[in-house]
Amino acid sequence: MKKSKPVNLSLYPHQVEISPVIINTVDDKYRVLVENSTHAFFLATPDGTILEINRAATVIFGYSEEEFKNIRRQQIIDHSDPDFILALQERAKKGYVTAEATGIRKSGEKFPIEFSSAYFTDNNDNIKISIILTDISERKAATATLKENEHRYKIFLQQSSEGIWCAELNEPMHIKTPLEEMIAYCYNNSFIAECNDAFALMYGFTHA
Repeated sequence: MKKSKPVNLSLYPHQVEISPVIINTVDDKYRVLVENSTHAFFLATPDGTILEINRAATVIFGYSEEEFKNIRRQQIIDHSDPDFILALQERAKKGYVTAEATGIRKSGEKFPIEFSSAYFTDNNDNIKISIILTDISERKAATATLKENEHRYKIFLQQSSEGIWCAELNEPMHIKTPLEEMIAYCYNNSFIAECNDAFALMYGFTHA
């Protein structure tokens, strides 16, 4: 079978038309996606004027859709945050950026956010900015808790007078390995991955 060549539609501009029905269908799907997203969507101008928002934006920041019509970017993003200023500079150079910043709720509460933003030109040659924004308060809290737990674990490990150690295997061992073979395998293939000073002193070392 003869292989067909791809058609370059740009060579036939007078023959290419997009049905209004298709445009409306795509637009409807886009709006459904945006309105039901848990991420906040913003359409804005370069000076920070907010043109459009979705439902998630009202939930995250606490402003109604009507209130957002009179709000500028400076009221919901902390511009004293140096990371945000650096993000704006990067977006100005590249045309897009993904970064973290500090959001400001209607109540005045500040909270961590992650956002992706990009410049684009609309059909009337006006420069606009799209922003997708996420409240990462829970992620930050979970990370802080994890770090705190790791810190407590290390303090416990080092201050304990008992020898504490953790061994690992060079290669994984099948769970159904007979007990005698398991002991022999561990004896020949395990190593001390972590221990405290008390354990090291038991074996003649000065520290872990």
